[in-house]
Amino acid sequence: MRNILLFIFLSTFFSCQNDQTARQLLDQAELFIETQADSTRMLLDSIQTPDNLNDKLFARWCMLQGKTADKLHEDMPYVEQLTRALQWYTKHGTAEQQAWIGLYLGRSYAEDKLFVPATNAYSDALKTALDGHIYNVAGYICSYMGDLYTYMGQRTEKRRKTEEAAGYFKKAGNMRSYAFALRDIAKTYYMESSDSIALNYVLKADSIISKIGNITEINEITNNLGIIYEALGERDKAMQCYLKSIDTTDNAPNYLALSSLYYNNDMLDSARYYLRKAN
Repeated sequence: MRNILLFIFLSTFFSCQNDQTARQLLDQAELFIETQADSTRMLLDSIQTPDNLNDKLFARWCMLQGKTADKLHEDMPYVEQLTRALQWYTKHGTAEQQAWIGLYLGRSYAEDKLFVPATNAYSDALKTALDGHIYNVAGYICSYMGDLYTYMGQRTEKRRKTEEAAGYFKKAGNMRSYAFALRDIAKTYYMESSDSIALNYVLKADSIISKIGNITEINEITNNLGIIYEALGERDKAMQCYLKSIDTTDNAPNYLALSSLYYNNDMLDSARYYLRKAN
């Protein structure tokens, strides 16, 4: 009997010690999440057995994992992990936390190509966000639902969800995401060869991002504008956009676009020149 009690005591003691260490690491990770996501990743990875944490700490670990993966363009935590986290946040978390973790769960399902469960997870998260008037999260959920419909080949639904995302971003005052949602709406029209409609959306996105975006974001929209101008046969405007976009670390797409533009207009020397620069 004494040995059993000693075993229980030691197990509880070491569990508390592990939880305390994990709590300190999570506190530090949270400090870096917005500015140094790489540091957050290192801190989270140093927790070697997160599944053994108590439910509260594990849910927090999952949330930080999702945020970090989002910033570093990595895969989401496993479905089983996020399901456990969602169960805890549903009982103890805020509506915003529930919406975010539901979004991450939907993305994890989507990464596994489980589109029906992903749609259900997104729908539940969206309802939570809208019930709580958390429009910024609702915008992101609709954006990822739109991506899901793209994979499923449902273009009409893709546009509808992207338009909803744009509306929610605007309502939340997130003008950067609003601009990129407009750009994504334009892409749906471009894919249907409705280039004039696409141009109106990209011009609006460009007018917004040029005021609030960084150089990379501005050039990304400008590049999209060049693509639409080229589709409309406005070669000079397209060329100006592509040239203006050449100011980022990844210039290859702009050089390739210029090479293609010159090639299609029988300007072979210029086409070869920009193709070499792309290479």
